[in-house]
Amino acid sequence: RAEPINIGTALIIISALRKAHNKSPLEIVRLLGRASIKNVYAAVEKRDASGRLFAVKLKRPGIQINLAKDMAFFEAAAKVFQSKGILPTQVSKEMSREIRRMINEELDFGQEAQNQRLLSNNTASKARIRFGKIIDNLFRASSRKVHIPNSAEVYENQMMVEEYVEALSLGEIRLWKQLYESGFSYNEVKSAVEQQDSNELEKISKTIGLTRGTAELKELFIKTQEILTKHNYPVTQLEYLIKSYASICRDMVAELMKQFFIDGLF
Repeated sequence: RAEPINIGTALIIISALRKAHNKSPLEIVRLLGRASIKNVYAAVEKRDASGRLFAVKLKRPGIQINLAKDMAFFEAAAKVFQSKGILPTQVSKEMSREIRRMINEELDFGQEAQNQRLLSNNTASKARIRFGKIIDNLFRASSRKVHIPNSAEVYENQMMVEEYVEALSLGEIRLWKQLYESGFSYNEVKSAVEQQDSNELEKISKTIGLTRGTAELKELFIKTQEILTKHNYPVTQLEYLIKSYASICRDMVAELMKQFFIDGLF
């Protein structure tokens, strides 16, 4: 798994991009996710006393150059395979074209922001899908609503700042589902975290195969606890989500398929 961008480096890049667009500085609150191409942070505006959170997607420095080198290496290797008759020329060209398209898509924050606006505008009138500035927390699982931010600011195609949606992702719910199925309840995880029981935390983490071990388990618990506390949700609401995980995924896919393909929104 890719290491996160150095926090000092991230702050320097974010500050420079915001300043160039006459925007107030952002202060990173925490890391939300990291990958080979970009990191995602929760951040606040330093001059905003409300503490409103934003999601900041920041590309890794030099990522375009590195990916261009990787692409050149792949195409050179493909030519060797072609010369030896291992890979047909047409297949090689199609593979190169598709990989290049996927890389360019990942690097294009402008396209990502445009896709979000299109999706929001085309589904705004749909009763069972909610977008825009109203946040339907995923804990309200019975509503089966989907939320995608419809406003995003793009800075030199290096950074994108958008609404922060405070909720557990489906992936995080899946982790809780694995924990419960392995015999570890919310209260048991809570006890291990609060008592800083390293042996128990390591045991739990290994049982469900967490990539980053106890650190990832602690992050999952802290995020879940913050949402439960802020919205005054009982633990049974989390347990309802765990039991409903499969049907939530099925219903979301079915609803989106219906809206986008049967209704012909695009």
